[in-house]
Amino acid sequence: MGCRVRGLTRTMQQDFSASELFDEGVVVRLGAEPLPPHLMAGVDTVFHLAGVAHSELPTAAMAEVYWAVNLRATEELLQSAKAAQVGRFVYFSSVKAAASPPKDRCVDEAWQGEPMDVYGLSKRLAEQKVLEGGIAGGMHVCNLRPVLVYGSGVKGNLRKMIEAIKADRFPSLPETGNRRSLVHVADVVQAAMLAAEHPDANGKTYIVADNHPYSTRKMYETIRNALGMPISRRRIPYAVLALAARIGDGIGRLVPLQVPFDSEKLYKICGSACYSSRKLQVELGFHPRFELQDALPAMVASLDSSRP
Repeated sequence: MGCRVRGLTRTMQQDFSASELFDEGVVVRLGAEPLPPHLMAGVDTVFHLAGVAHSELPTAAMAEVYWAVNLRATEELLQSAKAAQVGRFVYFSSVKAAASPPKDRCVDEAWQGEPMDVYGLSKRLAEQKVLEGGIAGGMHVCNLRPVLVYGSGVKGNLRKMIEAIKADRFPSLPETGNRRSLVHVADVVQAAMLAAEHPDANGKTYIVADNHPYSTRKMYETIRNALGMPISRRRIPYAVLALAARIGDGIGRLVPLQVPFDSEKLYKICGSACYSSRKLQVELGFHPRFELQDALPAMVASLDSSRP
């Protein structure tokens, strides 16, 4: 397409070749080091993906990391972009920038409840700074809120789930009818290009999700099929899981240690997190092209190839 890419990264690890992804590589730790003075020179579009989502630091220290990286570093990048007269700025936020959706329906951008934690609040405030920075700097700006992203090289909880199922350590869950939204990484790229190039995206915030939310049971069965594993007919009753979660809650109140299973973990497994990308589809012409079952063979292969 005739574009040159300048990539900003924290480190240049031995297993990472910037030349494979970027025409230029710049190393800087956002939120901890000043930006290089000519970082934005000649840049037309910024895709800001950097952020901290999880940390094992103590709560107070973790909060400061969120403010430093997710909020203040975003402000610094906006100021640098404005000074260099960058034309477009696309910020990758999170659906956690709003409250978790109710279990009985999918929500869209009109769902504006307050974030549930410091991470979500840091992303929400960063979104506001992006929109304000667009007005102040005369930039085309857009916020994207992807749901759980999957694809080759998947990480996070979905990777853990696949690995646990492959090792036959993931419980055979009941069908609770919960709904969790996912989106393929290639569809996220499609959304990012639309956010940068479509004039109607300016000053907007969009959820990025595919069209088919999945129950955890459906995900479990789909992953087992991709692994060539039979589907177990036995299912752990939900009442047993709920009882185990309450026991974990009680232990957690008595002992200052992280318990292996409690109500929070039960929600992560069996709760709903359903989101609609209809606004992105109607206004910008976004068309999700992937579903989980189509991408799983490549995902499984990428996990196998990444093992030492």
